[in-house]
Amino acid sequence: MAVDKLEVILDELRLTPPESIDALLLVEAQAAYAYFAAWQMMPLRWKGTRRKPIPPEWHHVVARPSMVSGRNRHATHPVNAMLNYAYAVLESQVRITAVAQGLDPTIGYLHACRPGRVALVYDLMEPLRPQVDHLVLSFVRSHTFVPSDFLLGMDGVCRLHPQLSRQIAELAVREAAINGVLSRLENRVAPLIAFAQSAR
Repeated sequence: MAVDKLEVILDELRLTPPESIDALLLVEAQAAYAYFAAWQMMPLRWKGTRRKPIPPEWHHVVARPSMVSGRNRHATHPVNAMLNYAYAVLESQVRITAVAQGLDPTIGYLHACRPGRVALVYDLMEPLRPQVDHLVLSFVRSHTFVPSDFLLGMDGVCRLHPQLSRQIAELAVREAAINGVLSRLENRVAPLIAFAQSAR
């Protein structure tokens, strides 16, 4: 069971904290695998599939990695496509808020800093991802889909129809939650900035 697995991972973290960021990211990957495994086989509701059949695996939730990329990008399943789109909306929200606060979105503390990568945005998204998951999962459980909600490319990648995209975008995390994450970051960083300025 996913909860039991996550509790074991938390106990291990308390007993033997990881010695590097890479080790921590490995633990995170194990926890994510257990977490999303709990979603698998949850049924999806459909109508209109007699006129327009859907792939058999679309009748329930499948593993998070794409069958095309082997990673989370380029989703091949509707639920994963919705998650990816909702995370992209969150990324935009966080990036706008971070820049408005005067923060450099490319300087992160957990995700690696590389040219063109908004590492800080990815860092700040992490505590907000469960809210996105909750919103998408609630939508999936209460919604009845039709085949035209999704566009399946020749490469097997699943995209959202623009109308469904708008519905997913409306599930956006509240601005107050994003500001709360930024406030906690600023409270932790402020003493370091003050120390660095006093040492000049």
